[in-house]
Amino acid sequence: MLGVKHKSIGDAAGSAKKRQAITMKTKVDIIKRVDRGEKMADVAWSYQMNRSTIGTILKNKDKIMEREKFSAYCNSLHNVKVAGEAASADTVAAQEFPTTLREIIEEGEFLPQQIFNMPQQTYISKEKKSMLGFKAAKDRPTLLLGANTEGDMKLKALLVYHSENPRALKNIAKASLPVVWNTNPKAWVTLALYQDWFYHHFIPEVERYCQDKNIPFHILLLLDNAPGHPPFLDDFHPNVKVVFMPPNTTSLLQPMDQGVIGTFKKYYLHHTFHQALKATEGESGMSLCNFWKSFTIYDAIKNIDASWRELTNSTMNGVWKKLCAMFVHDFAGFGKIQADKHNVVKNLVRISEKLDLALQEDDFHEYLEVHHQELTNEDLMELMELENQKKEEEKEEKEVRFCTFVYNKFLDFNCMLSKGYLHQKMILFFISAVFYIHLLLISNKRVGF
Repeated sequence: MLGVKHKSIGDAAGSAKKRQAITMKTKVDIIKRVDRGEKMADVAWSYQMNRSTIGTILKNKDKIMEREKFSAYCNSLHNVKVAGEAASADTVAAQEFPTTLREIIEEGEFLPQQIFNMPQQTYISKEKKSMLGFKAAKDRPTLLLGANTEGDMKLKALLVYHSENPRALKNIAKASLPVVWNTNPKAWVTLALYQDWFYHHFIPEVERYCQDKNIPFHILLLLDNAPGHPPFLDDFHPNVKVVFMPPNTTSLLQPMDQGVIGTFKKYYLHHTFHQALKATEGESGMSLCNFWKSFTIYDAIKNIDASWRELTNSTMNGVWKKLCAMFVHDFAGFGKIQADKHNVVKNLVRISEKLDLALQEDDFHEYLEVHHQELTNEDLMELMELENQKKEEEKEEKEVRFCTFVYNKFLDFNCMLSKGYLHQKMILFFISAVFYIHLLLISNKRVGF
């Protein structure tokens, strides 16, 4: 084989580079390996690349890591966590339940305008504690979406955030937001929170809708079967009948899981990417990293509102195909959801290219999937402990403020007493009050004066 000219490593690397582009993940891995102290030659050998290619990647290190951080944003910080289920499905129960539901509808004489679905299960996303030095997904809100079978009544979205008064909502009335605002330390939908939503938001909202449509206030609320829901929910209101779907069937049947959540997330991401592109255009545009840092919960809420409004009546109606086929107006609408999703994903890929992001269709499809896990009893107990701790800290803070106020008044009293400004009766009264406060201070070991 003396006449055969063998390719060098560099030639092989060049051929490999022509055959396949270097992905963003590979670039980040190369940067991390060199940062850990590996030699460029060893890294180049393991990836079958030229050293010059590795050098170019390292030269653009800051730009590559900035893009990767923004990509991480798409799956971390402000990605709205929308309730849905992807547990192991019970196909037998899923086949039988539509017949049961139809009997309930016929017996109760419910109209399509009177039948609603609102995912009740709560989920926690098992994210990594950190991603490329940025804070973890603890800043993500949880969002619940609901609507009726007719598709003409989308309920005001319920949003749960971890902070009661974030800086981005300073001077903004919570009641004026286009979402139902609620909070707890973990941004989870608890039993108490769901009951509050049912009484103070769902009931008034659907009652007004029925009045506007001139139909009876006679509602059927379809919920998934979750261990965290109030067991007596069906007794909450005489005009609202609550029906729970069989366990492990919601991923197959629940209308909000049949295209609404995925379509909503598609629109939400589309709005966010357009904003990023606009903000980074031109020489005076900000960097992707700065755009990511400047994106607040208020920006997320505005995108939630725009995305929720964008869902059409036909889409909202079409997702009931598996449960209430007799009420679906256009059976082709369900297929249109998938086709529309595909077109928007292609558009998102084009936008990501303009943003110099290495995102492919698979990345977006993974984001659009509904795959959250149900809260365990341990999760709920942790939340209760956090809430109790918060209440205890608030109570102690009030006691400290009160004791500090009295202590300062006591100093003022001493000053006035030394100057002879007080009468004898006032002195006796204040001495008694000071003695009582003194007992409070002694009993409260955490207050030091």
